[in-house]
Amino acid sequence: MKLVNEFKEFAVKGNPFQMAFAIMVGTSFGLIVNSITKDICMPLIGYATSGIDLKDLKYVLQEAYVNEAGKEIAEISVLYGKTIQFSITFAIIAISTFLTIRTFNAIKRVGDDPEDETISTPENIKLMKRQVQLLEKIDKKMNRDEPS
Repeated sequence: MKLVNEFKEFAVKGNPFQMAFAIMVGTSFGLIVNSITKDICMPLIGYATSGIDLKDLKYVLQEAYVNEAGKEIAEISVLYGKTIQFSITFAIIAISTFLTIRTFNAIKRVGDDPEDETISTPENIKLMKRQVQLLEKIDKKMNRDEPS
């Protein structure tokens, strides 16, 4: 469920950098994803469905015929198999892009974590943090000493 929520957040609330990166990754992997779909997924689906090639699936609205004038009238059909194949391609692109962004965000969160001790804090930042702590102590003490 966490994965689904992260995907929703990515798809709806992504910042422009994430969206640009997603477009680049999707475009860059287009050839690979098409190959995975056409050369790996579709043959496996064909094997699982006793040799049916999805891209050839269609619903024929009107068969091809020759009219009275001797002119051949082409078949009219809905080629839904290609839509299934393109949907599989889209799903692979969407999932791979999402996983790439998710990995990037996880790496970014680790870098942004102020409590992470594995990343050394520069001395000037440590001194500034100590100054803020001292000022907070002084402020608390002054507020306690003031008459109400």
